[in-house]
Amino acid sequence: MPNASFELDFGQAKHGWIRYNPGEGASDNWTDFFNPLTLQLAATGQVPRVKPAIQAVGEAPDGSRVAVLVVANGRPAHLTSPVVPVKGGQAYTLSAYARSAASGATLRLGVWNRPMDWRETPDAQSEPLPISTEWRRYELSFNVASYSDLGAVDIVASADTVANVCIDAVQLEEGSTATPFETRYPVEARLTAHKYFSGMLHLLGDPLELDLVCHAGQPREPRGNLELTIETLDGKVVQTHQVGCPDSAGLTTHKLALDFPLVGNYRARVYSRAGEPIDVSSYGSMFTVHPVMRCGFGYAELEPEEADFQGILFS
Repeated sequence: MPNASFELDFGQAKHGWIRYNPGEGASDNWTDFFNPLTLQLAATGQVPRVKPAIQAVGEAPDGSRVAVLVVANGRPAHLTSPVVPVKGGQAYTLSAYARSAASGATLRLGVWNRPMDWRETPDAQSEPLPISTEWRRYELSFNVASYSDLGAVDIVASADTVANVCIDAVQLEEGSTATPFETRYPVEARLTAHKYFSGMLHLLGDPLELDLVCHAGQPREPRGNLELTIETLDGKVVQTHQVGCPDSAGLTTHKLALDFPLVGNYRARVYSRAGEPIDVSSYGSMFTVHPVMRCGFGYAELEPEEADFQGILFS
């Protein structure tokens, strides 16, 4: 699973007025309600108002951060994964570590191979599992239908009172037994942009500013450079950049300012030296470059850009 240890942020909105953009205004991984298996939830008004969040804790099963679900009586909390490929007819085991701040909470592990609808039952689902107040690993073994080739995890926490449920180290693997947890790749990355409009809009003539946030597990041999590609939405690569790969464990951030003289809709992706797609967002970091030069932005008396945004519609 991408970002299975939750060391890299979710793509949550940075502005209150952004709603129902892909990833809520930024490229997403977990909690994305616009992938092929979660889009129906958005279309049928089932997107929860309170979404899971990332939080640093002292004793995480893997790394230092976990996903936190806030549950209340009559309001279960869902943690949905990115879409991943599966093999039809194959046995799989889904496992996750969980703990609850209050006793009495329960956990359901589920997997969907069809578009999610929380009024229905997932394609595979565990019984309600009592959650301990200490970290424990929970498992579900199941077989994928022969005609299925995609899947998404849906972890549901419930309680009769308000409680914070922490989730970490989620693993989906072939076979009927859970093995020790490992991250998908030694290094994973997330592209984001801390700019106005959540980094999805760039103006021609300005540098293309991106933050490349990487998380590496335990230090290993030097891994070589990472490769950042920028491509059109139909997959044509228009730029490639080499970025140094972190050699130490933990989080690192590269602040990139790229010369990008093209107008249109694009996406950025990150690959390891071996060509592995290590970006935790399956569709990359999407952005639009609009043909408005800084010198012509707004009216004669220029105001700050964030107060002078007029007439550019983008999606």
